[in-house]
Amino acid sequence: MRNIWIVLRHEFVTTLSQVSFWVMTFLFPLVVVLLTFGSQWIAQSAGQSSSSPSSGTASSSGSTQWYSFIDQARLIKNIPGDVSETMLRRFPDEPSARAAIQAGEIDWYALIPADYLQSGRLIIVQRSFNPLGDTPERFFQYLLAYNLTGDSNLAAVISNPNPSTVIHNLAPKTEAPDSQISGPMRMMLPYATLFILFMLITTSSGLMLRSVSKEKSSRMAEVLLLSIGPRELMSGKLLGLTLVALLQMLVWAGGSVLFLQQGRSLISGLAQVHLPPGFLAWVMIFFLLGYLMYASLMGAIGTLAPDLREAGQFTFIVIVPLILPMLLYTTFSDAPNGTVATLLSMFPLTAPTAMVTRLASAPVPFWQATASLAGLAITAYLLVLLSARFFRPANLLSTSALKWNVVLAELKQAFSW
Repeated sequence: MRNIWIVLRHEFVTTLSQVSFWVMTFLFPLVVVLLTFGSQWIAQSAGQSSSSPSSGTASSSGSTQWYSFIDQARLIKNIPGDVSETMLRRFPDEPSARAAIQAGEIDWYALIPADYLQSGRLIIVQRSFNPLGDTPERFFQYLLAYNLTGDSNLAAVISNPNPSTVIHNLAPKTEAPDSQISGPMRMMLPYATLFILFMLITTSSGLMLRSVSKEKSSRMAEVLLLSIGPRELMSGKLLGLTLVALLQMLVWAGGSVLFLQQGRSLISGLAQVHLPPGFLAWVMIFFLLGYLMYASLMGAIGTLAPDLREAGQFTFIVIVPLILPMLLYTTFSDAPNGTVATLLSMFPLTAPTAMVTRLASAPVPFWQATASLAGLAITAYLLVLLSARFFRPANLLSTSALKWNVVLAELKQAFSW
């Protein structure tokens, strides 16, 4: 037991002293959040800034302070109450407007043709072409709609038919049992959940592979085996890195909860997210068992490979079950209680990510969640026992190349014990 504790402490302290661990723990999730929700926040902010017809009174085009226009259709007769007359500069004809542009007084003007009611054309004339410049299409659409309807609220809706809105679903849950999320979050949240768990399980279980491969390639395993048994070595590594994985999971989970709580005022879609009671507990349990399962498999590969490079060639085969839910992520948003999503969540090798994603997407029958957890626990326990049989001096001291016939021979020997 003392040897296990020494290995456990060494793995824990060594991993926490690595800069790469803290980058993955803090910087990487921040990048994920920015890429996932940043574009939505920018779009929402832009929509809110442009939803007010009087926003942008001072045009970004040079020093121009007016909305210059030529009204050949003679439609603009009334000015809305939220628009100041000093904002408007009416030109009697197009030559005078062109002269103002050439003199540098204005950078653009709007031309409302005489056949506007028939054609709906609004022409913007600019001094120079600038696709990123701020042109007043939205403002003049509002101004024309107001003069045609006489109602500023109706004009605002006509000029901006898709404003940024927050949807509150008040329908009883029994009427929509397949989803507890609406709007853009219906697809974004399942994908974010899948991606986060996939990254956490693969990166944390990869620590086991790197630890074993590093000690084997540096011949440190030969020194360790003089004073510690192979099973004690595996147990210490697995327990120490389990604490590291739990620490990383707590940081990610705590950051996610904080983001969901504080981000509701910034991103309207987050107001639609209501995670079920006990969701974090389910996440921690499924993650822990998923980590133990895949870390054991990674550790077994590490004992057979002479170095990390050769071991990396076989890790893809191990994580294929985790990749499968990523490829079918739309299933969890479109039909979280459908056949495919249910099968993925009940199969032990895909359950760590699939079941948690289902729990985040829709109400899941309690018996399915517990059955999936039981199957995952049994599978993790059996894989830990199987991996322990690979931790033998013959494997830890071997420098032979890792090939499929070697893996199959070791599996046959491990099952025969």
